[in-house]
Amino acid sequence: MLEELGAKRVLLLAQSRHREGAERVAAALGERSVGIFDGVTVQVPEDVAAAATQMARERDADWVVAHGGGSAIGVAKAVALELEVRVGAIPTTYAGSERTPIWGRTRAGIKETGRDERVRPQLVIYDPSLAAGLPQALSLLSLLNALAHSVETLYAAEASDAARDAARASLAPLRAGMEALAADPGDLDGRAEALYGAALAGEALGGASMALHHKLAHVLGGEHGLPHAQTHAVLLPHTLAFNGPEAPAMLAAMREVFGDDPARWLAEHMRAWGLPTSLEALGLGRADLGRVVARAVEGAARYPNPRTIDAAGLGGLLDDAWHGRTPIAEHGRRVLADRSGAHAGVPATLAGAPLESARLAVLAVHGRGSNADAFVAQLRSFAGAHEDVAWLAPQALANSWYPHGFQAPWVDNQPQLDGALAALDAAWAELRRALPAERIVVVGFSQGACLALTWLEGAPAELRPKAVLAFSGAPTPRPEALAVADGWAKLRGVPVHLGKSEDDRWVPCEPFDAAAEALRAAGAELSVHRRPGDLHAIHDFDRRALVNHLDPHLEQATP
Repeated sequence: MLEELGAKRVLLLAQSRHREGAERVAAALGERSVGIFDGVTVQVPEDVAAAATQMARERDADWVVAHGGGSAIGVAKAVALELEVRVGAIPTTYAGSERTPIWGRTRAGIKETGRDERVRPQLVIYDPSLAAGLPQALSLLSLLNALAHSVETLYAAEASDAARDAARASLAPLRAGMEALAADPGDLDGRAEALYGAALAGEALGGASMALHHKLAHVLGGEHGLPHAQTHAVLLPHTLAFNGPEAPAMLAAMREVFGDDPARWLAEHMRAWGLPTSLEALGLGRADLGRVVARAVEGAARYPNPRTIDAAGLGGLLDDAWHGRTPIAEHGRRVLADRSGAHAGVPATLAGAPLESARLAVLAVHGRGSNADAFVAQLRSFAGAHEDVAWLAPQALANSWYPHGFQAPWVDNQPQLDGALAALDAAWAELRRALPAERIVVVGFSQGACLALTWLEGAPAELRPKAVLAFSGAPTPRPEALAVADGWAKLRGVPVHLGKSEDDRWVPCEPFDAAAEALRAAGAELSVHRRPGDLHAIHDFDRRALVNHLDPHLEQATP
């Protein structure tokens, strides 16, 4: 094909890990190959682009052909900006940049982007087998990157009809490709579907202006060194949820393919597939969020967006993305008052009925590695439809209430543990402003159950919830100086459910049994459940307990 297009001197570009594939292409080209530049790195740093350009100049190349993903294609485009060369691409990922006239490069830590028809590849060779060696996780991340192109095109301020048509057409094959490769990364039919969807997504982006999503990705990648596809993937559920209410056409198209809440679908499937879901996991410090917000707001005029880009809204979006919280359409945020400590300033999740009119409220305490939104969604899926129940879940900083296990010495978990107890104080106070204590159910799982029990033991005597449900947890032992006399007495007559697996290594039997004995001695209406095995999870008996304590008929039958 290159011969038919008049190519005489072809320089191949690849990352070092793709050199073997580039060598096969070079061998096929024979005397037309003038070498391989294998110094490609992500984000097209200026020095890498300069080195590739110098090699192309020295070898008198008339074509540069990228073998690899978006990074290799990006370097080829950078060469085409400087020299009179034609660009070809043999994509091995699903970035879709082989279909666009968009270029990007990083200079002095700043990502620059632009459009120029000279950089659009004039030859693209698609072969599903070339992507077969791409690891499963990277395949899925690359497809999410492609999906971000289509989503942004569908709400872009400027886009051709052809671009929007391509974006809509890409959604179904992108979903099909993701699901196929999540099930079997060796599925070549699935990889063909993925390539087709990615090509359409690239075609879409090439005919549309960019908005908030790509601006954030450029700042995070170019200025903070975050990996390209991973950054697009982590951002996508959050930018989609942020813009969705102001972009009805985009939301309608996404709902046709991904269901009523597409942002939630993406976030939950990413978690199920074992992909990174947070900016923290990609290496961004929380202290850097302010700089990212400032840079995005500063450049907002160049990235017209359906929803106004301001510091407050963007700060919330990025904080959610940093924590990897699950964006759920019906979930709101509540900044808890009178809150201090390590977890202060992280908004709680509020869902369900308005607090002022709720029959009951659930104070939900998530476990380590989970988040408030995911835990509330999980509990609501167990409980069934209760439109008169409100759900309030405080959020731990970095999704962990304290750094060590619940049996670690009290001081070893400071200051995070004190901050976590303060977070529950603030959540309880928020609920009590609207509801009496006897209409509040406290529920926790894993580290959240441990924290909830620890908090209840040390809480004031008047703190008497309707019920306490602790799934796979036990309280942290208090040092003698902080011991609470009759700490469980407040729960006399209060239903308390404790459940775990017999051999759960995270919750040994000794502290679990000790807590049960102390609660029983204090007069709590105790229900203890165990199951064989070592599974650390919310079990069937836990789910039944939740359903029972939220059931209004059982509530009315209680004397």
